[in-house]
Amino acid sequence: FLDAVFHAPDRQLIVSQAGGILHSFDPATGLWSTARPFGPNDLARPDIPVLASSNDGRADALWGVTADGGLVRRLNGRWQVIVGDTKFLGRRGTPVQQAGLSAVAASADGKWLLAAAGAEGVGLQDLEHRRWLSRDELSPNDSPTAVTHAVWWRDRFYVGSPEGVSELAVDRPSTGLRAGPSTGLRAGPSTGLRAGPSTGLGAGRPLASRRVKGPEGRVVALEATPAEGLFVHQEVRCENGPSTCARLSRMTQPFMAPSVLIDERNRYTELSLDRLVYATQWKDDLLLAGSSGIFDYDTRLHAWKKQAGETISAVGPCAASPSSPSCFYYGYGGRASGVALFTPKTMTGDAPSRWPLAGEQPTRIAAEAPGTAAVLTAAGRAYALAPGAISTLINPATS
Repeated sequence: FLDAVFHAPDRQLIVSQAGGILHSFDPATGLWSTARPFGPNDLARPDIPVLASSNDGRADALWGVTADGGLVRRLNGRWQVIVGDTKFLGRRGTPVQQAGLSAVAASADGKWLLAAAGAEGVGLQDLEHRRWLSRDELSPNDSPTAVTHAVWWRDRFYVGSPEGVSELAVDRPSTGLRAGPSTGLRAGPSTGLRAGPSTGLGAGRPLASRRVKGPEGRVVALEATPAEGLFVHQEVRCENGPSTCARLSRMTQPFMAPSVLIDERNRYTELSLDRLVYATQWKDDLLLAGSSGIFDYDTRLHAWKKQAGETISAVGPCAASPSSPSCFYYGYGGRASGVALFTPKTMTGDAPSRWPLAGEQPTRIAAEAPGTAAVLTAAGRAYALAPGAISTLINPATS
């Protein structure tokens, strides 16, 4: 036995025993009753070495302090955990300290608290019963390697990690604390005290996280709004090498694929406004041409893409036509100098039409219909461009 106290409001002697067992003796009837009110998911160690009876005139409570510092109370015949003795245990099985937390989030109904601790994973606290769920109640399957962000949105938790976003739905009903069935025992010299059957609260199926399809990359911000949805800001590897490109996605429903708002695919250090010779906008695409090439900026996704890498020295817009409402010629120097025709099809991967001008440096281009243009070079020569990649010298240099 661990402790005993006489509880005057019930006129009973309460005896605590190892294993979280509580015996009650009624002197008036001479009957013993035994209960085990706390299951393994309520307290880490249900032993109660300290019992105390209180009576403030309004409520007659029986208090107990557990072996690991928890506080329990029996009020109106119902036992309840007031301060739990469970701890947030990380992946290594050791308690996580406050300094190790990377993010916290609470459910809208105030029943659950999620704490993230980086590589130690997440802890989930049942705020109603003031206990941390054990590691057996949280499935390790599909759990992120490290959790850096956490929010509550649309009846579930969302966490951010280096791999992307995962959701954790707390859809299991809460386990209410209740007293176990009593076992009536009569006091006598040969009567042994024994525990009544356990309530067997059980944890049920472990809670498991699920990866959200779509957003991949290191999460740097996670924000939820009731009206607009869940916003995910991620850092992803650029297609041209650096790992500093940004992506912003938004979810409007938990099971719908997120829509991409910003999809920065590349970073071009060579792109500079002082090197530009031409700029035009085709619907949602802003095209910039200069000595570093041709760059396409998608105004919807806020993403850059390099469409051409030649050193461009001249640009001439061509007249619109039903077959090509937007186009321009661009001249470039170097070993394979010449002129090319840039059209909307070029943006989708088609090779542009080209007119080689070996050894020349185009400086001016005058164009009409696609495939027909005049070019002036730095050497003073003029060329006429015709369909079929044919260039004709029309004004040779005289000096």
